[in-house]
Amino acid sequence: MRIDPEKLKDFLVDTGLITLKGFRDIQKEAQGDIEKIEEQLVKKGILSEPNLLQVKGHIGGFPFINLERSIIDPDTLKLIPEETAKSLNIIAYRKYKDTLEVAMLEPDNLQTMDFIKKKTGLDILPRLTNKTSLESALRQYEESLQEEFSQIVNKASKESKIESF
Repeated sequence: MRIDPEKLKDFLVDTGLITLKGFRDIQKEAQGDIEKIEEQLVKKGILSEPNLLQVKGHIGGFPFINLERSIIDPDTLKLIPEETAKSLNIIAYRKYKDTLEVAMLEPDNLQTMDFIKKKTGLDILPRLTNKTSLESALRQYEESLQEEFSQIVNKASKESKIESF
């Protein structure tokens, strides 16, 4: 998610995380490139990577969500097929009534949100997440598939035992 360097500067200076001179020095060093500015903020220890994402989410109006230790309901997870989730870097993690909360690397990507809304028929609430969190959540597709396979095997095993009597 890209944010305006001026908005980042204003937020960091207003919250006292950096002085105006400190930010301008980093901005000059990074030649105004927002990605390089962000790298320098992390490299110099002004923000940790998770804190930088939280700041970006706050500035962009997208709450940050960490799904690394979350267990997602399999029915909610399946609302976005695994291939789609991986290709679009998005995961459905909470559903209530006609609303679906999704975690994504680019929550300001309107095309992705429109696509998911059309596919699910639900209102979409985008949340910002990081790559580690997304990858952790994506592993739950595999766990869900393994659980389904295990249930099928157990059912088939029980049925074959019943038939053998």
